[in-house]
Amino acid sequence: IGCANCVNACPFGVPKIDLGAKLQLKCNLCYDRTAYGLAPMCATVCPTGALFYGTVEELQAERPGVQVADTFVFGETEV
Repeated sequence: IGCANCVNACPFGVPKIDLGAKLQLKCNLCYDRTAYGLAPMCATVCPTGALFYGTVEELQAERPGVQVADTFVFGETEV
């Protein structure tokens, strides 16, 4: 939508806006890291631990006993 909120919010300066081309370049989840089994940098350095990168099973293991409100996993079948 072009609001640039993600540009302002990202502490790593990943999202960029190319005003000339009217395009926004966004996060690719640190593909250069995730391709080798590493977590994206944002999840690695998050000072509060609010970001998690992993499988649903790994997340459930992190939070045993917590009920999942919605079992839909975005990205499992969508692009």
